[in-house]
This record gives sequence, C-alpha cells and structure tokens, in this order.
Amino acid sequence: MAYYLGLDGYARDRYSSPLDPEKPAAARKEASERNGAHKAERLNLALDLWKRRRPIAALDQLQQLAEQLRKVDPNLTEAQAFTKVYADPKNRDLVRQEHQERMPKVMKGVA
Repeated sequence: MAYYLGLDGYARDRYSSPLDPEKPAAARKEASERNGAHKAERLNLALDLWKRRRPIAALDQLQQLAEQLRKVDPNLTEAQAFTKVYADPKNRDLVRQEHQERMPKVMKGVA
C-alpha cells in the first residue's frame, strides 16, 4: 500500500479520493492574508516606537564628540578629550543643555 503526504499534513493512500484543487489556493490565500496582517502589525509597532523616541541627551552628545576627538588625537585620554570638548566655546549650547538636564536630578536628591 503506497502513501503520500496529503494537503493537511497526514498520509493518504493513493486509492482515496483526489484532493480538491481549490483547497491549496484557499490555503495560500489565507497564509498570504495572515502574513500581510503580521507585517502590518510589525510596521505599526515600529512606527509607535519611532514616535516615542527621545533625542540623545546632551551628555551623550558631548561624549560622542570626545570620542571623535580621541580618534583624531589618540594621545588624549578619555578625560582629557571630554574636558577639551566641554570647555570648547563651540559646544556652549550643549554644555548648557547638559547642565539643565542634570540639575533637576541633582536637586531632587537634595530636597
């Protein structure tokens, strides 16, 4: 007795009635719709996360500038590079923003 894999994943013998040719098409259509819904759900999640993003904190930006400075001048230590970036008048606005972000956290602990 010969068996083959049926459409629903179980074995059938060759003497059973043939499968309905519309069944595979319907299964493909259902799978396609399910995949489309999954893609749409993932896209909505990505868009939601994108909307909730926050800008990089000023301290992180200052640290990134210090890392870039160290790539240009590898003789600088981390602290030296950060001090140069922090003291540079070009970064005055970032330093001010960093101070404003940090002070509420510091003052919260004092009160």
